[in-house]
Amino acid sequence: MTNDFEIQNGVLTKYTGTESDVTIPDGVTALGECAFSYCTSLRTVTAPDGVTKLGYGVFSGCTHLQTVTLPRRLTEMGGNIFGGCKQLQSVTIPDGVTEIGWDTFRDCEALESVTIPDGVKIIYPSAFLGCKRLQSIVIPDSVTKIQYCAFKNCENLEQITLSARITSIDDWMFEHCKRLQSVIIPNGVTSIGLSAFEYCTSLQSVTIPDGVTEIHLDAFRLCVNLHSIVIPESVRRIGDEAFRYCTKLENVSISGNVTKIEKNAFADCGILRTCVLAPESESAEWGKMLLRAFPIESLIPCFLLGNMETNEAFRKLLKSRVTAKAFRQSYIPFLIQNEKTELFIRLLAMIRKMEPEEIDEYLRLSTERNQSEITTRLMMYKQALYPPEKLAEMEEIEAEKEMGFREKTLADYRKLFAIRREQDTYVITKYKGKDPNVVLPASIHQIPVAYALSGNKVLQTVWIEDGTEAIGDGALAECVNLKSIHIPDSVKEISFNAFLACKNLTIYAHEGSYAQAYAAMQKIPFEAI
Repeated sequence: MTNDFEIQNGVLTKYTGTESDVTIPDGVTALGECAFSYCTSLRTVTAPDGVTKLGYGVFSGCTHLQTVTLPRRLTEMGGNIFGGCKQLQSVTIPDGVTEIGWDTFRDCEALESVTIPDGVKIIYPSAFLGCKRLQSIVIPDSVTKIQYCAFKNCENLEQITLSARITSIDDWMFEHCKRLQSVIIPNGVTSIGLSAFEYCTSLQSVTIPDGVTEIHLDAFRLCVNLHSIVIPESVRRIGDEAFRYCTKLENVSISGNVTKIEKNAFADCGILRTCVLAPESESAEWGKMLLRAFPIESLIPCFLLGNMETNEAFRKLLKSRVTAKAFRQSYIPFLIQNEKTELFIRLLAMIRKMEPEEIDEYLRLSTERNQSEITTRLMMYKQALYPPEKLAEMEEIEAEKEMGFREKTLADYRKLFAIRREQDTYVITKYKGKDPNVVLPASIHQIPVAYALSGNKVLQTVWIEDGTEAIGDGALAECVNLKSIHIPDSVKEISFNAFLACKNLTIYAHEGSYAQAYAAMQKIPFEAI
């Protein structure tokens, strides 16, 4: 009914009717802002060919709108035109339109197809955000810019053909496009934005062209089916967590032209089968950057199996890391428990020397797991390093050290403690053993020892070696299971909080010693020895 339309100077400013199927009268040249917004009874709309402009939010919130016939002469579409039109299924945009505005099809959950004409130059932010049934879309080459969140949360988008003229993949552009399987990024693109493909959980392949200079934060985070990635020579920076949680990533190639790979760029990724990591670069700093970007567990298999192409500097750095005692003590048991025999054999060949006790621990584990080949290799390795006469000599030396006939070396103490050197003093910062009863040395090769063992939960009984002169600030503070400490007469100074929060502690020392006076002052139980 014509009375349902409010029209001023050819602009339809408001529709007041309740009809389901509406034909806009001839003579109307524009639909004003929010003219049909929240007309929840509206199902179909036909506009006359004379309409050239659709204002902001014209059909927004029309939750039952299914079909719109847009006029052929239309040249201008404002933002949010169909925002929240949850039943709109298809739209053909006329040839004269040059821009698709902000939120134009936002949350059009039933939208299955959109035809974008050659002539559109820009797609504004969130234009198709939340179009959950949209399966494919072709962006014509007339488009030079697609802005952030344009296709975010298009959960069923499987195929997209991108304009060859765009220069960037903007922030969040395809985030949560969970069915997108492959993407070819056009040659003119220079930047892949923040979270551009994050949560594209079906994405298996992506082609990054030479010309891209930066891959931003979280760009491919949680692309859990991405199998391989080639970073072209043009890329200079890879952002933090750019490929984190790409758990099936097996093949990676990175050019040495990259000057910055942020920490955790490839954290929590899969076990790499092959990788090319800057073979042309000789920078040691480049290698350190790689180890901050990749979990070392991802790199080890292709390194050990010879499937890594890289420079000698990084190869040496990686070898030093994987053969270090602290790392191998966790990694070798993993290899034994998971029957990674070939990896174990190759790693063992790189380790120049291990202590007999460490070898024996691996032998025990391999025997328990019935890993006969690993057991054989370990026995051969031990026999080559320690023939019987050598083992007998070593056992004799250890016995002499325990009885005090031979001085312990710094290496001996490092087996039990983490030790750092501070000018003319060694500082014991950690107890690594499991025995709750410990003797703390006064000196190591005539160099005094201080203690910083606060928070240790293993220690129960501590003997301070004679010759120690002071027990410093917080030395054994918060060692909550410490029950007794034996302090020699040589100690003449104890910090007021040396034993802070050691609630069950008793001090043992001689009558009349400084330790007795300290115990009385601090109200710590004392027993004379």
